[in-house]
Amino acid sequence: MFKYELGLKVKCRITELVGMLTARSENINMCFRYYVQPKVNKDMKLPDGMWIDEDDIIVLSKGIAEKTIKKETGGPISNIK
Repeated sequence: MFKYELGLKVKCRITELVGMLTARSENINMCFRYYVQPKVNKDMKLPDGMWIDEDDIIVLSKGIAEKTIKKETGGPISNIK
């Protein structure tokens, strides 16, 4: 089972990438990974995120609540302020 909920604000202990958990995957060898998406930068461009192993994630805050995620359009990234 996955250790973290989507929508959390996290940091990778290896790369120090900070962002929101927007997706998760389970590999055949039971490796759980999460996609960390950084915030939109000052130029209003969405930086590339990366897949991070579950053991390398540090939770910084709750991020966004599930009730604020627009299910019909946009997804969690459209709700980042």
